[in-house]
Amino acid sequence: MANGVDFVLGSHPHVVQPLQVIKGDNRQSDRGVVYSLGNFLSNQQGDWKDYGIILDLLLEKNRSNQKITLKEINAIPTYVKNVWEKGKKIVEIIPIVQGNKNIQKQIVNRGNELVQHVMIDQ
Repeated sequence: MANGVDFVLGSHPHVVQPLQVIKGDNRQSDRGVVYSLGNFLSNQQGDWKDYGIILDLLLEKNRSNQKITLKEINAIPTYVKNVWEKGKKIVEIIPIVQGNKNIQKQIVNRGNELVQHVMIDQ
């Protein structure tokens, strides 16, 4: 981060990990790190491995001083639904958003818990 990186998006541990925003100063803008977005598409289930995050970032660049500003950050939880139909495995990525009536309440509750976990410093 000291070399001018504005945002790091990490992956690999197969589960979502928290986001960290590092407040900038007059020399450098706010920066951020997401250690893991979890699994977006996976055959793994249980222990939070069937959940992930779509991260929605709004970054703004000031062309006069080249400073990048983190304007807005939102996390949209996702669930990977695995079902068998007619002998074939069907995998569906379901964004957990308000008003989606096709998602079980338990999945919605865990998705909300996941957002709280990710956005811990916000």
